[in-house]
Order: sequence, then C-alpha cells, then structure tokens
Amino acid sequence: MINTLYKKRQLNAYMKKVEIVNAYYNTLTGEENRETYYSAQNELYRLALLKQTMKQLYGIELYDVQLLAILAMHDNKLVEMKTGEGKTFCIGVSALLTVTSKLTDVPTALPKAPQLIIVTTNNYLAKRDAEELNKLFDYYGLRCTCNVDMSTPDADNIKSDRFKTHIIYSDCSEICFDYLRNRDLPNKPFEILFENVIVDEVDFILIDNALTNCTVSGEAREDTALVSTAFYLNMLLSIVDNLTYTESYERKYESYDMWDVDYVVFPHTKNVYITNKGLDKISEILGVDISLDYRLQTLLQFTLRGYRCYSYGVDYHITKDNKLCVINCNNGRASANSQYESDLQNALEVKHGLPMSAQNGRENSISYQVFFNKFNNLKGISGTLSDVEGEFAEIFDREIIAIPTNKEVIREDNKTQYFETVSEKYKTFVKELINNLPNKNPKLVIFENEVELLKVHKLFNKLKLKHNILINLTCEKEQAIIDEAGRPYAITLSTSLMGRGTDIKTHGLPLELYCLSHFINPRIDNQVRGRSGRQGNPGVTYFYSSIQDSLYSYCNEEDGNNLHKLVDKDKSKLDRFRLTLQRQIYSRQYSSRKAQYVYSYVGESIRSYWLEIFKQHLLNPTEDYFSKLLSTAYVDANLFVDKEEVSNFYNTYSLDDIINRICDKIRDYSSLDSIMLDYYDSIRLSLKDIESSVATKSSNTHTLITEYTLIANSVLLYHQKEFIYKLLNQKEE
Repeated sequence: MINTLYKKRQLNAYMKKVEIVNAYYNTLTGEENRETYYSAQNELYRLALLKQTMKQLYGIELYDVQLLAILAMHDNKLVEMKTGEGKTFCIGVSALLTVTSKLTDVPTALPKAPQLIIVTTNNYLAKRDAEELNKLFDYYGLRCTCNVDMSTPDADNIKSDRFKTHIIYSDCSEICFDYLRNRDLPNKPFEILFENVIVDEVDFILIDNALTNCTVSGEAREDTALVSTAFYLNMLLSIVDNLTYTESYERKYESYDMWDVDYVVFPHTKNVYITNKGLDKISEILGVDISLDYRLQTLLQFTLRGYRCYSYGVDYHITKDNKLCVINCNNGRASANSQYESDLQNALEVKHGLPMSAQNGRENSISYQVFFNKFNNLKGISGTLSDVEGEFAEIFDREIIAIPTNKEVIREDNKTQYFETVSEKYKTFVKELINNLPNKNPKLVIFENEVELLKVHKLFNKLKLKHNILINLTCEKEQAIIDEAGRPYAITLSTSLMGRGTDIKTHGLPLELYCLSHFINPRIDNQVRGRSGRQGNPGVTYFYSSIQDSLYSYCNEEDGNNLHKLVDKDKSKLDRFRLTLQRQIYSRQYSSRKAQYVYSYVGESIRSYWLEIFKQHLLNPTEDYFSKLLSTAYVDANLFVDKEEVSNFYNTYSLDDIINRICDKIRDYSSLDSIMLDYYDSIRLSLKDIESSVATKSSNTHTLITEYTLIANSVLLYHQKEFIYKLLNQKEE
C-alpha cells in the first residue's frame, strides 16, 4: 500500500513537470534554434525546445506519456512503457538531454570516448535507430555513431574513430566484447567511460540473459588437440545408444548411484550425472579406466549433454554454411557469432557430422549484469518491468516508473483454453483460426520454439493456407515479413518476438494473436499479448495450453497428479495453478541469477583491481613490493598444493635472489599476458566455490558481495604468491 502510494505520488510529480514542459512549448514561436537550446539553463524549457525540434524534423508531436518516460530516464530511472508507445524516440531525446545537460554551447570538438551509450538487443536495431535519430543529434551538433561487428583487419582503427563520439548505438553483446578485447591491452584503441548508458529492452538483456556470459577466447589450440578431441568425441558418440538413462527433475546425487541406469539427465539444467554403474560399463566398452582420465570424463559429459539435453531448432541452429550457433531461448533468435564453450560446441558438431570449430584457448568473460552495473548512470526502458521490480532494486539499485498508455487498451483477451494433449490443442487452434479467416484481420501465431512452429507450418501447407514464417532461416527477410504481417488476411507464424524490436502495423485492423503455449516466463506472455491492440487499436488474443507443454514439466510429482485432476474435472482452477507454477520457477531462476551475479561481480572486481596492481609492479618492479610479498611466503607455504616443493624452493634462493630473478623475467611485457592468463585460470577454480555457497544464503546481494570479496582477496593473495612461484620456474626458451 505504501509502495503504491509512493509510486502514485512519484508519477504525479513527473506529470506536473510535463505540464510545465507543455506550458513552455505553447509559448515557443518556432524561431528558436539550437543556440536558444544551449543558452537555456532550465531543463524543462530545454525539453520543450526538443519537443518542438521533433515536430520540425520528424513531423511528430511527442505525447505526454513520452515526455514522462524521457524525464524519468533522465533521472536514472527504469521505465515501463508498453510496446508500440514510441520508446525509440524517448530513448533518443533522453540521450540528447543527458549528454547536453552541462553544455552551454554547441560542441566544437569530439570527445575521446562516448558520453552516452545506447544499447539494443541486436545489430539491426542499433543501425536502424542510429540512422533514424541521427538527424536530431546532428541538428544539435552531436556526433552519433553505430558500433556494429567489424571482422576486418582494420577493426581497431575503425572502432577508435567511432568511439570518439557523443552518442554511440551498440547491440548488447558487441559492447561487452569490445570491453573484453580492449581492457587488458597496454595501448587501448578506444575507451569506455562507464558514465551513461540507456538499455532498450532492459529486462530482456539484464534479467532474461543474466546467466549469459560474453566470452572472448584466447588463441586456438594446436591442430593436434583438435584431432584428439574429434577422435574421442566420435568414439564416445558411438557408444551412447548402448547406455541406459532416465530423466530427473530433482538434484539428489547421493541417491542416483542406487538407480539401475548408466546416467541421469536433468532436462531443466541441461546436465547429466554418470552413475558408478555407468562409469564401469563405459570403461569396459572402451577398454580403459575412464575414472583415471579426466579429459575423457569431461568429453563424455559433453557428449551425453549434447546428445540428450540439446535439440536442433530449440537450443541451436545450423546455418547454410554448416556453422552451429546458439538460439536465444527467450526470443527464438540465433546469433551468427554465438557458440557454446568449446567442448560442448564440438560435441554438437560431431553429433550432426559438421566440421569441428577450433578449440579455443583460455577465455576472458563477463556477464551482462556485471558489465552494465559498472555504469554510474544506468537507465533503461521496456514494456514489462513491474514483475521484476524487486530484482532490479536489489541488483541494480534502480526504481521502476510505470508509464500509462497514451490511449486506453481496448484489446479483448480471451481466457486460456486448456487441453490434455498437444494434439487436442492444435486441432482446436486450427479449427478456430480457419473459422476466423473470413474476417480479413491479420493473424499472428506465436510458438515456444522453432520445432513446434515447423510442425504447424507443414500442416498449413497441406491445408493450402497461405502464410509466412519468421524463424532463423528467414531472419534476413525479417522486416519484410513483419511489414507483410499487418496486411489483411495475412497469417504469420513466429517464435516469441521478445527483444526483436519489431512493430506490426495493422493500419487500423484488429490483430488476432494466437499463442500456442504459455511461456515459463510470465513476462513473455505479457509481451506476446502486447503485440495486439497497440495505441488504442482493437485486437484480440487467444492462448492455448496443454499439460504436455514444457512449462508443466517443472511440476513435482504431487503437482503433476493435481494437474491431471484439474484438466479432467475443474479447468477453472488451472489459471491459478499455472501462475503459481510460473512464480515458483521465477523464484528458483532468480536465486540462480543472484548467485551468478555475486560470483561474476566479485571475480570481475578483484580481477580488475589485482590486474592493475600487477601491471603497476610488474612493469616497474620494486624490491619493496616483492620483499613484503615474499617474506610472508615462508609462513604461508602450507597453502600450496605441494608444501615440500615450495619450501625447498624458498630455502634454495635468498630473498634478494628471488626478487632479482622476478624483475629480470617480467620486464618483457609481451610475455606477461600468457602468464597472467594461467594465473587467472587457477583463480577461477578457487572462486567457483564462492558461487555454490552464495546460492545457499539469503543475505542481501550487496552484503554477500562485500563478504565474498574479502574471501576472494585472501584467495588471490595466495595465488599471487603461487603466480610468482610459477613465473620463476618457467622453463627457459
């Protein structure tokens, strides 16, 4: 109640500011120019001038709800604004207002780094929005560039130029990759200031993709390693069908070795557990004790996971040039540059008889949550934020402002129809869609994944129903398909459009939306509904759900039995059952995201801190630093794995001798990176224990970060000494 009252007062305060903006706007003569803007000290008057400029340049007059969103983002709030309400222009105007807030004249020189970064979900949107808003930025003397993937030898020079800008548009993965590639270079080709960022579809990027890490791999391993991996993977794949397995939705490792199977599959986590029986059987088949071969065990895990847990069209896509790339589970879209970790990628390639990708070396990674939380001023906008308000408050310390729609929503949302089987669900859907064909309304059909979509696609072809499909094979024609989707009689089959930035224009016709399942994430359900009935236009939605859908596989045995009873006797209670299940799944996923965030944040922060210390001392070694460091090593020698070996090492060399040898070796900076990567590999193994222990705690996220940073630093002190020990014992080339 208090929270609701606070939000209402907060929204009313912004509405009063909008009234002031409109009052200023009504006094403008049309003769004002950009000099007028820069000479103005009042930000509300400046926004009125921007509203006038938008009308002059684009022929549109910003709605009051758009002004609300602009003001809220300018105050570093996250804004919930329904799809189709004009978020693109809100982002552009808010960006301009932020960048020019301290300027009193038209800028004459380019900054060394972007003053503000606008982040989208994909390259297409970054290009489109940059081109559309560039006219506005150019009018006010600001440079706007677009950061897209550039796989050219001169990429660093191109990026160096593009990053010397006031505003830069980038998709979320590209800016993260740039940071990873750039951060450890002694001579950085460009800078990221971590000052201002606006994230479009902020929940999709920071919540739904929270467990996604952007990873930059080291140099590819030698061909001999790839040949060895290929041999083992093909050998292991050949025995998979000889192994018995069962599926489990609960993780109780202590009991699985009692089961009469070779391995257990966990569909929700896409993992497997190989029982003792399975290890013995595989060792007998291969003629080698697999328990003694760590590499073979690892490849066996990935072979079984790839064979049983990952499916074509659901988890990954194979391009026309036979490359395997990952499908984003939230929107069904595959990224051409996305791959799984090397061994899993290779296991899937072997599964489909594809050429194997090169095995990558050591990896440098960061999560979206950790990267974007580096910015001092994080702003964002999306259509579905209220359901994750608590998560944004705890992880990002950001408030959410819900903006009302410009026009009342008059969409008709029909109740979900529930069925015992998928077959019954599809029969009812097809019958209802065919019955609605004469009304000429455009029809959009949403599927959970590509596999289900293609089944209906084949059925529609048999029925000779003209339709378009929006899947990974048709992504290149996406905009043309979207334009066609709003025309009379059009039928379009698609996976979830979440995070795609698409807007179907129906030219006044009601859009009929059919969704063939409820999603695990209820926000995606709401996103799907929001595709119909935008800007006060009529629309209608139909949802169909079968208890065989993947959502209900998350039920435990008792809930599963209750679900069958409800379908048979009381379908009216199924909505409540489904919503409860979705909330339970969200709660579990939030715990995982929280643990991953704390682990990633601690790892990133201590990595940056210690790397800076290392560079300072390793590039300019001082005896004082190493004397203090190594003098404690005599006391802490028991921390090392091989206590006797380390003790002998320190007893062999005097402290001065050790320092001199270190200084001689580390003056050559070119060899430092490879040594440091070895060092960080060992650190990651130690820090991984932090992640598992975080998951069992209920403390506030920031308290956990403080606690585990202290732990991590003590781990690092040990590894710093171990690093020096390894450095001194490197074989001379």
